[in-house]
Amino acid sequence: MAAADDSDSRDRRRQIMDAALQVFSTKGFQKATNRDIAEAAGGISPGLIYHYFKDKQDLFLSMLHERAAIMALVDHPQQLMDLPPCRGLTLIGRSYLMMMSVPENVAVFRIILAEALHFPEAAVLIRQHVVDRIFSVLRAYLQHQIDQGRLRPHDTQCAHISWQHFHPYCCARSDAPA
Repeated sequence: MAAADDSDSRDRRRQIMDAALQVFSTKGFQKATNRDIAEAAGGISPGLIYHYFKDKQDLFLSMLHERAAIMALVDHPQQLMDLPPCRGLTLIGRSYLMMMSVPENVAVFRIILAEALHFPEAAVLIRQHVVDRIFSVLRAYLQHQIDQGRLRPHDTQCAHISWQHFHPYCCARSDAPA
């Protein structure tokens, strides 16, 4: 019985995240309400969202975590650290491009970029919880590879800057490669 309850709970949580993605993509993070999300989730009670998520920010971050394969690498960097550079960097790049190849994800990032002018807290949220964490793992990976003698010594901050310039390119493309 507990397995069925867990499955139902996971399904409901996913239903709410799918609805949130739809609402955030059309209304933006700041304008989206729990009532909008509940309605998009099939008319559930807006209060039910709080059973699964602390607040709208928690829902948004959970949605990004679920949808972005690269966040699994960020959450568990040890699986990446001992891969040789060819495999490790390919894994990072593919995970990132996979995230940006989902049209709904691109739509959310575009909205965040547009909202950043009027609602800088949305941009700060993404930067702190997603972008900075990704770049931190990338820098740690590169430094580990340098320490292992697999890469020549270099300024790992430069790689961070290169990836920062790559991100808007992916957001701008509607046909980002998988």
